[in-house]
Amino acid sequence: MFEFNDRFELFLDIPPFHQPPAVPPAATAHRATLKRLILSRILHQNYSHPMIFRNNNRDRIHICDLRLRTFIGIHPRERQKKQPILVNIVLHAGLRKAGKSDDFRDAVDYQAVAARIRQIVEKFRFNLLEALAERIAETCLEFEDVRQADVRVDKPGALRHARSAGVKISRRPAKLTLRRRR
Repeated sequence: MFEFNDRFELFLDIPPFHQPPAVPPAATAHRATLKRLILSRILHQNYSHPMIFRNNNRDRIHICDLRLRTFIGIHPRERQKKQPILVNIVLHAGLRKAGKSDDFRDAVDYQAVAARIRQIVEKFRFNLLEALAERIAETCLEFEDVRQADVRVDKPGALRHARSAGVKISRRPAKLTLRRRR
C-alpha cells in the first residue's frame, strides 16, 4: 500500500479517485502538509514511530529543579570544590498504560531516574555543561518507554550579573525502529 525510500519520502499506491486534486507548484507548503496528513492517517492505524510522528505523544514526565553538586568548569578555581547545578528534565514517554492500570510497574520510575542522575553527577567531573547534559540525556534514554529526553542544566552564579548560565538539549534514542502496535 505504501513504502519509503532512503530519504523517507512517501510513495502511495492510492486509486485515482482517492488522490487529492492537483496542487499548483507554488503551493509546496500545502503539498507537504497534505503529505504529512496522508502519512499520519495511514501509519497511525498500525504503526507508531517517534521520528515520523514528532508530536504524536504528548505524555511527559517533568523533574523540576533537581539541585545537585558536582565538579564542573574549566578554570582551576572551579575544579577545587563542588559547585551547585540545577537540572530540569522532561521525559517523553507513554503514560497511558500506567494511567489506566494505576500500576507502578507500568510507569517510568522517575525516582529511579533522579537517583541515577544524582549518582552520575556526583561521581564524575565535567569541564562543560554540554557534556554533563549529554550524559544526563543518555542516562534518561536508558529507561524503558522513554522516547525523548529534554535536559536543561543551569550553573548558578556562572556569569556576573546573571542568575545562571545553562544549556538545554533534546535527545532521542540512536536506534530507531518501527514498532507494531498491539
